[in-house]
Amino acid sequence: LPAVSYAGDPSRYRWLDLLPRLGLLWDLTGKGRSLVRAGYAAYGASLGVSDVSFDNPLAQSASVSYYWRDKNGNHVVEPGELDLVRGKLGASGVDPENPAAAVSPHRIDPAYRAPRTHEATLSFEQTLGGATTTLRGSWRRLLHPRWTPLRNLTLADYAIRGAATGQLFDQTYSVGYYGPASESKIVPGNGRLLTNREGYRQEAFSVELVARGRVGRRFEGTAWGSLGEWLEFFDDWSRASQDPTSLDSDPLQNAGTVAARPGGLGRSDVFVSSRWTAGASLRAQLPWRLAVASRVYARDGFPIPYYQVVGGDPTVGSKNLLVSPRLDTYRVPALVLVDLRLERGFRLGRGTLVTALDVFNLLNHGTTLQVTRDVELPALDRPREIVRPRIARLGLEWRFSIELGGASVAPPRPPRRYAGVNPAPQRGPSPAKVLPSH
Repeated sequence: LPAVSYAGDPSRYRWLDLLPRLGLLWDLTGKGRSLVRAGYAAYGASLGVSDVSFDNPLAQSASVSYYWRDKNGNHVVEPGELDLVRGKLGASGVDPENPAAAVSPHRIDPAYRAPRTHEATLSFEQTLGGATTTLRGSWRRLLHPRWTPLRNLTLADYAIRGAATGQLFDQTYSVGYYGPASESKIVPGNGRLLTNREGYRQEAFSVELVARGRVGRRFEGTAWGSLGEWLEFFDDWSRASQDPTSLDSDPLQNAGTVAARPGGLGRSDVFVSSRWTAGASLRAQLPWRLAVASRVYARDGFPIPYYQVVGGDPTVGSKNLLVSPRLDTYRVPALVLVDLRLERGFRLGRGTLVTALDVFNLLNHGTTLQVTRDVELPALDRPREIVRPRIARLGLEWRFSIELGGASVAPPRPPRRYAGVNPAPQRGPSPAKVLPSH
């Protein structure tokens, strides 16, 4: 691509949003032991860098896609191997006929506004003795979210280009895919419009139960569980969709599961959507100043939206056509993790030496977290990521006090029954092992 000089554009955004919030608390007994809470809140999405620079010709990645013939079989694209007979598959972020233009093919809708989320919550909290139980329900609705459809094209401008057929496990599938009926309306460089997706909404429902308490002076624990759904709805298909092709990242299924995909750290092929989660933690003080803590965590397996790569659309190089009946028809196995910690504190000088043994994934489960989803690959359904095996860690910590200007400064010491230690297991995200996909 040739060098381009871009002087910038004036500021065009001014979002002023009224976001009300309301909370109510009702003490049923007047003693703080039976509480009912209700709340409502509205949230506006933040204005991100990708929004501000959407039509900046230098801030967008530019690409031109071609068919390719691997003549020497080395799996590397080299000069002379582009298939110029069938020509370009598509272009994005640049006009291939005028690559030096200092004008982006993308545009921003003057009426573009902040997406809005409404949330309502209701909870009941009951305290009996040393135990507290909380039941909480929540509902969220997202309206006019961020959307980047192709300019000049609507749902009526698309026609079916073909169908992908085959067999997925024990089921036969035949799924159609679409493309623009005429290329005359396509903006050079596949220009897109940053706007709001009207006629479309997302709704999330969840119910949570949490119980925590203490038994005597030696045992303390917490248990929790939740059920939830995150769904999308198409109230007006003509406004809420453009290309009717069902993709793994945009299934276009009314009342279907939202395709939520995190990015970075090798987790881009995970579709985060658990219908349930549960867990418990327990702390106990043992004889001889020993402290033990355990944590159990379990969740529903994430969806596996199997796909087949198809073409036939000049605005994209290829599409991941969803061939599963629904986004979450298939899921990886449920994840169950058990962690354990044992520690003891010893007096050492003016401080305490804490020795601890942590064991992560105590049961040594090798649960699959990602699999190969392309139905045309020989490695279909092969694990690409699994939970790391059992890990044991031995740690030493010395807690001490120092004298500053005649005053003793020391970290606060917990009650003696804890022997100067915190028996809670310390862990971050579940460690995982990434496997090659070939």
